[in-house]
Amino acid sequence: MNEQKNVGYQQASEIPRQPDGNAFVLHCGGGFRAGQIDKDTWKIDPILIDGKACVAGPLTTEQLQTFTKRHKLIGIAFESVGWTKGCYHSSWTPINPTRTNHFLGPADHWRNIASNITRRRTDTDLRNMIDPTHDKIAALLDNRTEAERLAQSISLCLRSVDISVGRIAEFYHEQLIDLMASGALNGQRRATTLDQSLYAHVHSFFMHLGAARDYLAAFIALGIGKNPDRIDSLARLVEIIRSQHFASSPLLQQALTKGFLAVSATKSHRWETAGWLREVSDLRNQFIHKRPYGEKFFERAGFAQAVDSDEGVYRYFRPIIVGADPNRDLLDIIGHHYRQSITFFQDAADGSGLDAAIETITDRDIISFEVHRNPSGKNR
Repeated sequence: MNEQKNVGYQQASEIPRQPDGNAFVLHCGGGFRAGQIDKDTWKIDPILIDGKACVAGPLTTEQLQTFTKRHKLIGIAFESVGWTKGCYHSSWTPINPTRTNHFLGPADHWRNIASNITRRRTDTDLRNMIDPTHDKIAALLDNRTEAERLAQSISLCLRSVDISVGRIAEFYHEQLIDLMASGALNGQRRATTLDQSLYAHVHSFFMHLGAARDYLAAFIALGIGKNPDRIDSLARLVEIIRSQHFASSPLLQQALTKGFLAVSATKSHRWETAGWLREVSDLRNQFIHKRPYGEKFFERAGFAQAVDSDEGVYRYFRPIIVGADPNRDLLDIIGHHYRQSITFFQDAADGSGLDAAIETITDRDIISFEVHRNPSGKNR
């Protein structure tokens, strides 16, 4: 081991590491949050009490549900965060309005589909591999089938969508606390340099949601015998589908049944997007190809709105120009399309007919392992 050299710094202090801990958080629209501190005990924030932004509680789960329903604070997602030996980890699970179990989101289900395809493809080769190395294993795992590749791509894009929504919700929460702390609760509009990060997260949301949509279209194209390298977007899929394809594609049939596809208004033998899928695609095209969010002056500042001033409940409001209406809130719009997309991609995972079960690992699945020793002498 090479001896560490002291280069003679005049000052040095150890970077602190957080002690082990965890938290479970419900994110809602308007910048409101609730944190679970025990099995049936929650605290909520921010609540204005004596002119100060506070964390308030405790509330039971039933009381929290009544509170959020009364104030129309719509849940967006649950987030589980924690620290283990100073290492931070986070798990984000969107709330699917059509389901009661929110343990896994569509990104998880599409990841599981890809992982289960990978496992069946590589199981024998991994077990028979002589002198396995990282490079050999990586080469085998990366030699994916098209279905495997597309399912993994859908999952990765949906996870990026989750992250974008999480960052927007975090921005709302921070801005609401700041407005409460400064007493700016009478509609005063405020802009900060942090707005640039908001613009980036909004752009990211539409970009990754559009990418997930196009990867799913390529996945459907593969299922009807088309080359996904050529039919690699929803627009191209819609151009080539014909009535006979619906009989061989449960996912196309599902989209038709749910009103996401319809016969073309101008060509009876052609199809076009409809309903929510058309709406979100048009919105995505607006903010990706025509103008970024924040380009309009009206979108460059937000403010606090009273939900129930007697109870100290406020929400953050950030305008977004959709059509000619300047009175729409950004997170309300994002949250609506996020919830719709969660249902859409979850139903698609279920309708694919592929195995979306959680992968389990046993000792039979361990091909090789290495033990590394850190400078303190402890194994890791």
